[in-house]
Amino acid sequence: MEFVVPLLQIYTTTKNENLKVCIVSALSHISRLNTSLIWPIMEKLTLSHMCQCFSDSNSRLQQPLITILNLFLHTSGSKAYALLGDEKALIPSLLSLLDNSSVVVRGKAILSFYLMFKTNLKWMMAISENKFGPLIDKLSRDTYKYVQCCLIHLVDLIAELIPIIQKNIQEELNKIKQKEDPKFEASTSPKEYKNYLSLMPIILGVMNSSLLRNKIINNNFLMTMFNIYDLSELTKNSLNVRINLFS
Repeated sequence: MEFVVPLLQIYTTTKNENLKVCIVSALSHISRLNTSLIWPIMEKLTLSHMCQCFSDSNSRLQQPLITILNLFLHTSGSKAYALLGDEKALIPSLLSLLDNSSVVVRGKAILSFYLMFKTNLKWMMAISENKFGPLIDKLSRDTYKYVQCCLIHLVDLIAELIPIIQKNIQEELNKIKQKEDPKFEASTSPKEYKNYLSLMPIILGVMNSSLLRNKIINNNFLMTMFNIYDLSELTKNSLNVRINLFS
């Protein structure tokens, strides 16, 4: 920490771009050697500053910064969304990096989404509103192996998460149906559901990618979607439920 504080102080005060690049590169190496330092480094750099750099700066500065972000996502686990989820510029700035001229930056941006999706499905919900499916297809045409390797991991993760999302939606609809059943008394009624219906846009969003469709759609996927639709029709507020699910 004795080396980190002065480096951060210089970074925040200097206007020399080359010096900034050297300092952030050093900080990314230090944080990899000692992950306990990633928190104070992130706190001092601030996420808003990193997002601004992702959108405006050159790739020499973006690469070590996104390395620091990915280390933070990896080491923070489930705490990451609570700490970063309120930053509205995070997703747009990371999306902009998918078109970056640097192969490494493009790959690391894909890994950022991988770590975010693995941490919290709310990030997947936010991404589904940003035409993420077509971006996946565009990345699949990238000619660099590093980008393709990163993309394979992301696509495999999404393919693993979709059945889990489907199961959660199906279970919530079952709970709604049971709750509306007059045979169930208040003392025996199911526990309150957790608004898993709000996850439906994730499924609709990934269907916009031909790569993800080919990876995800099979007999089990289709049967579950039919079950979800049938359950939505059986609820008293079936029209509202279907609108929430499929609009």
